[in-house]
Amino acid sequence: MKIIITERQLKTVVFQNINESTSNDKNKIFLKDEFGIDLDGKIKMIQSYEELPLMFASHFYPKDFNRMLNDGGPFYVMSITKGYKIGNQYVNKLYLYRPRVDGSSYLVDQDGYNKSESTFLENLGVDIIGLTIKDLVDIYFEK
Repeated sequence: MKIIITERQLKTVVFQNINESTSNDKNKIFLKDEFGIDLDGKIKMIQSYEELPLMFASHFYPKDFNRMLNDGGPFYVMSITKGYKIGNQYVNKLYLYRPRVDGSSYLVDQDGYNKSESTFLENLGVDIIGLTIKDLVDIYFEK
């Protein structure tokens, strides 16, 4: 017997599995096994200018960054290896992320370039299952 499912049906099933699971450990295993993503310990919350890695600090004045924190909440620094290649080698790259109230996100790489969430997720390979960066932070960030 042959079962044919559409991409939309696959996204729905996978997304329900991730959202309904009570264990982030199950989500982490699924993402690692199916997509090769392991962000354990690679997401750090930034709550002040002093916590900001030096490569991002050069893009902000301390007073402005702290005002941004007060206005919109914490930022997250993500250390990502998958999705960014030099030649044939994946290299580590840092991203500064913060979700916005309107559902969009602020995302900039260590070189100061703004990135779209869709491109970022596509490079990671998880765009097909409907995850957002906020979902990844919720799964991997440990308070």
